[in-house]
Amino acid sequence: MSLSENMFPSQNATLDEQQQADREVEHPKLSWAAWGRFVVTLYYNKVAVNIFGSITGWSWYNRIDSRLILGALPDSLQIRLMHQSLSVNTVVNMCAEFEGFPSLYRELGITQVWLPTLDFTVPVQKDIVHGVDAILAEEGGKTVYLHCKGGKGRSGTVALCYLVHVYDLDPKRAQAILLQCRPQIDKAIYAYAEVQEYYVGVMEKVAGNSLLRKSWEHRV
Repeated sequence: MSLSENMFPSQNATLDEQQQADREVEHPKLSWAAWGRFVVTLYYNKVAVNIFGSITGWSWYNRIDSRLILGALPDSLQIRLMHQSLSVNTVVNMCAEFEGFPSLYRELGITQVWLPTLDFTVPVQKDIVHGVDAILAEEGGKTVYLHCKGGKGRSGTVALCYLVHVYDLDPKRAQAILLQCRPQIDKAIYAYAEVQEYYVGVMEKVAGNSLLRKSWEHRV
């Protein structure tokens, strides 16, 4: 199964049943310029990781905590390997340009949560919430693979919001931790209005005693 076969969302591409029930999927329209930019920058990431990784310090994916791996757009072989060796049971796909591998996910029993967001844009609040909820729902030693194209912006936004939800962190501290775990993530995610809005919601829950966060040092 080639990667390119899955890069134009098909009319038959679907989310998992629960997600389909929860939200109506809207596929952002892609111009040829946007499509071309996506392909060029995808292969730039491949070169930066596969050829210059020892210099850049970049990896295709990095573990953030016991529940979450943050990374770039995977191929089918990587999915199989991560499922077998890293217990990846859920994939959160932030790419509007890539529908994932629906048939492979069905074969492996992997749940895909597809939150299509255009490249070089910030996920909307409802998709951030949905993505974080999908990560929080994974338990029993299983792992979530969260990705966009390069594992830097769109997926990095959801990852940062997950960190401030689970751990006693503010967005700037969560940004610093993400940079330690994955050096290539965008450097100013913490300042996005969508992230600040999500953090306000988290702190309201903390103040109302409806959310108990733990320290990063006590992560499992």
